Amino acid sequence: MKNTLLDVAVQKLIEERTKRKGQCSTGFMELLLNDLRSNAVLSDATMYTIYNHKKKLDKIASSTPQPLQQRPQITPTIQPPQFNDNDAAAKVTPSPANHGGRSKGLSNEERIIRKKAYESAMELATTEYQKEISSTKSGKLPRGRLNEIIKSAMKECKVHPSTPLNAETIRTRAKRGNPSGRQKTPMEKIEPYLIAMCLERHKVNQPFSEAQFLEFANSLIQGTDTLQNVIKNKKTAKLPVELEKALGAKYYRNFMERNKLFLESAKAYNKDVHRANWSTYANFDYLYNYVYENFVDVGIAKKLPHTVFKNREGNTVECEEDSCK
Repeated sequence: MKNTLLDVAVQKLIEERTKRKGQCSTGFMELLLNDLRSNAVLSDATMYTIYNHKKKLDKIASSTPQPLQQRPQITPTIQPPQFNDNDAAAKVTPSPANHGGRSKGLSNEERIIRKKAYESAMELATTEYQKEISSTKSGKLPRGRLNEIIKSAMKECKVHPSTPLNAETIRTRAKRGNPSGRQKTPMEKIEPYLIAMCLERHKVNQPFSEAQFLEFANSLIQGTDTLQNVIKNKKTAKLPVELEKALGAKYYRNFMERNKLFLESAKAYNKDVHRANWSTYANFDYLYNYVYENFVDVGIAKKLPHTVFKNREGNTVECEEDSCK
């Protein structure tokens, strides 16, 4: 119904502009708005409501394919030169057109996905290589077997052909007994919970600041083996250690870098700047007296014969003092 009323208003506006060569007569827009506001669904309509709906209709009309018109045939006045099969000019291959611009690169998301697939394939291939090496007496594999392991790991982990696995790196990792090839953070098993908490805070419009995130992360590992592993790593790296603040700014930067596929940082801003201005008695009175009456009219809500008070658990109580406020 709302779109139908706006369609009629836009049609009247177009007719008025057509009659007056692109302009509207004095008071026309005010009369048109009063007519719209007489309907409950458009009680707050403004002239921009009409203009925006007109732009929407124009966009829909422009996106609709138009039937092709028959173009007139034009006879060229200058005829192209005619060549014989033996002419050298007829045998010249035209050069390809240069469209300019640089080639399309990878997105950050695609780059991270490829990197994770490569790391998973390297770990899988190294583990398989270690198993087969340990099962042989000579400590060597048949010629070409390592290449077969690499191809199988790349296929299973869906590694892009532009990033093949390095056979020498696999041998070195197997010799050191380190299939992952990198020093893992002691927080590896805790980080999925940190990511989930960051996403939940974002949903309720209360994202973590760096200080809040570090405080929360440190509170999760207090009194656990993870805290002892973090302290051990910091001592190995000859870094200062604080029991209450074992995780610091460097961990926050590395955490954001490792999980930038899921998280990103941005400058803070106040989203509820007008909450105090709009939370007035008049607005709430209008909400209860006007909006809820419409809910009753359309059958969404039902008006009770007498006032009912409920507590925080949803149970009915006798007086207002016992109800939730």
